[in-house]
Amino acid sequence: MMGSPTLVRTLLSEGLVDELQLVVMPVMLGGGKSVFPRDGGKRPFELVSAVSAKTGAQVCVYRPAGEAQ
Repeated sequence: MMGSPTLVRTLLSEGLVDELQLVVMPVMLGGGKSVFPRDGGKRPFELVSAVSAKTGAQVCVYRPAGEAQ
């Protein structure tokens, strides 16, 4: 969900996310909007795939732990 961290937080909090695709950029920033739920609750996910680009960015796909694929 590009551009809506509030919606992502809500979907994660309600257990409505069946897949996360996270792009990790090799850049350190000191701020920004968080997609993580504010309740601090643990929601285990497992890595399904990871691909590295020539730029150093990584595209990682996660699914909730324990779900059939």
